[in-house]
Amino acid sequence: MVIASGSAGYLGLANAPVLWILALAVMSVVVVQSLIYMGAVKKNAESAGMSQQEVRSAFRAGGVAAIGPSLSVVLVAIALLPLFGTPPVIVRVGLIGSAATEVASASIAAGTMGANLGDETFTSGVFIVALMAMSLSGAGWMISTLF
Repeated sequence: MVIASGSAGYLGLANAPVLWILALAVMSVVVVQSLIYMGAVKKNAESAGMSQQEVRSAFRAGGVAAIGPSLSVVLVAIALLPLFGTPPVIVRVGLIGSAATEVASASIAAGTMGANLGDETFTSGVFIVALMAMSLSGAGWMISTLF
């Protein structure tokens, strides 16, 4: 893959097919984790004194209550799209984490290379380092949910 020089050149890399595959893999893990937790709740509901009807009602109420907080995540994702490309943003949205923390990680990583997010110094090499910093920042959240 040939990337043009300059700050806009990294967007070809940011939307590379391999990143799409990795983003879908991360989202698949999130879906599988959700299904495992939902199955565990349904299986153990009786020992907590809940009927299956109450469990369904709780899932429904939780889904409705999650709409509001999810809107802020969507707005942040839209804001990050031009800077990081779609696959990295999909991964960011799929992980339990903080957009502020991950953008700060990317900014610090770019700064160590003498670059700033979003300007002409943000090249494909800087993008790779920033993406790695964001990934490491988000990985901690993902691993902590397993335990």
